[in-house]
Amino acid sequence: MKLNPMLRRKPEVRRNQMFKKLLLFYLTFSAMGSVATAQDTFGYKADIATVNQPGFFKIYLNPRLLAKSNTDLSDLRIIDEKRSFVPYIRLQNLPSEKENFLNFPIVETSDNTDSITSVVVENKQTLLISSLWLKLRNTAVSRKVDVLGSDDNTKWFAIDEGIPLQQAVGGNDGSYLQSLTFPASGYKYFKVNVDNKGKSPLKILQAGIFSTQTATPDFSMLPAPSVTRKEGKDKSTY
Repeated sequence: MKLNPMLRRKPEVRRNQMFKKLLLFYLTFSAMGSVATAQDTFGYKADIATVNQPGFFKIYLNPRLLAKSNTDLSDLRIIDEKRSFVPYIRLQNLPSEKENFLNFPIVETSDNTDSITSVVVENKQTLLISSLWLKLRNTAVSRKVDVLGSDDNTKWFAIDEGIPLQQAVGGNDGSYLQSLTFPASGYKYFKVNVDNKGKSPLKILQAGIFSTQTATPDFSMLPAPSVTRKEGKDKSTY
């Protein structure tokens, strides 16, 4: 079984244990006494390569080992060279990222066959953005785009000019996405002017950005620790 280092998300979160054995409980094991006693009840085990540097590591489980474990892997344990249990995190419980499309409503359009196709979209949250995605009808023509910004949809200021539009590639729904990249701007409105070169205009269906959200990990809070003290008859404190 091999270990592959994972990218550390935070430098201060580190581990410096030597993982030695991956043990699997008998499916019939229901209660755990001391660590030494519990280890005697493991039905299957596999070696893990030595870890020589601090950090998080991804462990790929052998299919033959998985076939003997519970479906949810609840009977899986890891011990170190001191025969102590080592905590681990299942991959599906790590923070995950989800990408969503945030639509910028089209508030104005104008198509002039012999000059410019102009589309005005509203950035309702006045987000600072450095790219804008356009959804267009499939096309195989070449065009260039100018991007302008405005705070009142009246006075317009140049952001970038001469951005080439790509031609449609693949896709079977009759449309494709085009990304326009420009210097970061936080205008309330953005205008996209497509130079038609005196030919027929393009059809812009939608505009917006992709935002990334981090899903909250699925962790359970441990109960608060409790400490009790008892004086024994043998003059020992427990």
